[in-house]
Amino acid sequence: MIEDGEAREFLLAAEKAHRDMEYAQCLADCRKAFFVEFETFYDTQMDLNNSFAIFGSRAPYYARDKEYIRKNVRDHFSYVVLDHAQIDQDLTKEGIDHTAFWNVWRLTPQVYRHKKADAWRVKHDPRLYGPDGFKER
Repeated sequence: MIEDGEAREFLLAAEKAHRDMEYAQCLADCRKAFFVEFETFYDTQMDLNNSFAIFGSRAPYYARDKEYIRKNVRDHFSYVVLDHAQIDQDLTKEGIDHTAFWNVWRLTPQVYRHKKADAWRVKHDPRLYGPDGFKER
């Protein structure tokens, strides 16, 4: 159902990784597609150089503040601050299953890239790679 584009390419790569039993890569590629479609809009790094408060992120207002970012962002993954109420509204509007959305968010490793030309960062979370349910995730 995803149109041609970067997210679709990541999902096709995830399918191939799953077939090849490269489950860690499969999880990372799924999350990259998820990031492109959803999380990129909540990247507070967009707000750092945005003095006019337009074209910024959709993160909660408190997280867009430069002081908040300075105090709370400890790694690249922390730049993404989701607005759960806004996401739930968007999911309802688009007819996307809330449980499926939050399961993908919870069961895949965090990824981050600020600009399309940047290299992807993938956070290693040992809980996601344990043998119990690894293939199913």
